[in-house]
Amino acid sequence: MRKPDADEELQVNHYAPRDIHRDSHTVEDCMLHLLKKLKTNERLSFTETFSEAPTKEEVVTLFLAMLELLKLGQMHIDQSETYGDIILLPGQAEATIEGDLTDYE
Repeated sequence: MRKPDADEELQVNHYAPRDIHRDSHTVEDCMLHLLKKLKTNERLSFTETFSEAPTKEEVVTLFLAMLELLKLGQMHIDQSETYGDIILLPGQAEATIEGDLTDYE
């Protein structure tokens, strides 16, 4: 088989069947999962929320769910160092933004 020239177009069948998989995780389901786990635990590591063998889809969806719960004020997080473990905590953080900024001055 020869390599096609640069000006030759490859024949692509745009109508060929493709595998389309349905997401097994939704942001809403993951939000409920995180809230249930936080209800039984006062502190929870983000990595503890994963299944035994998490997929990329599961990790990304759980992260999006965590961000949504943070935005809604239903949880807050603590991370003591860069690339450290993310600790999930129920409710809103008590510190204000102004209080957090004094740490960086």
